[in-house]
Amino acid sequence: MHDSSVTLPGSDQFLTFHFFLILSSTRFKGDDLWLAKEVVKSGRKFYFMRIKIDQDVENELKDRPWKKEIVVLKQLPKDCDRNLKDASLKIDVFLLS
Repeated sequence: MHDSSVTLPGSDQFLTFHFFLILSSTRFKGDDLWLAKEVVKSGRKFYFMRIKIDQDVENELKDRPWKKEIVVLKQLPKDCDRNLKDASLKIDVFLLS
């Protein structure tokens, strides 16, 4: 979970950016949520990019060999969307290998 004593790096220059990219190799977690909310509070946009999905697909297919790769690939952005909606954030999610 996010340490509330931590501030954004270069927070005095935070408002000079037009948008932010949040990249994560795991699902949307507490620190990602904190950063996203800070960005939204500043009136800026952000985009969530889920990276290393090839590893997620590989791991999922090892655990559930009956699944098809396309099914796993379609499920990843849905999971991200659900986690973001639970946090009352509506954004675009991009998947990168």
